[in-house]
Amino acid sequence: MYQKRQKTCCLEKLRMGEVSTVRKGDELEIITKTGRKFKGILFDFKEGYVQTIAQMGILMFFPVHSLMNVYQL
Repeated sequence: MYQKRQKTCCLEKLRMGEVSTVRKGDELEIITKTGRKFKGILFDFKEGYVQTIAQMGILMFFPVHSLMNVYQL
């Protein structure tokens, strides 16, 4: 039977520079400190920004300090 995978927040590892658990191309759910949720594909993580590709190929940049949670889907 299908088991739902438990979500674990990747944000602390991203802040520390550890990107080993999340790789380019992984699907993410990003939650900002204001409570807004975004889903996208990780494009890159550098210089304090998480860069994702959202629907219709839109590139979105999130400053790490504005994020509350980042989950790998």
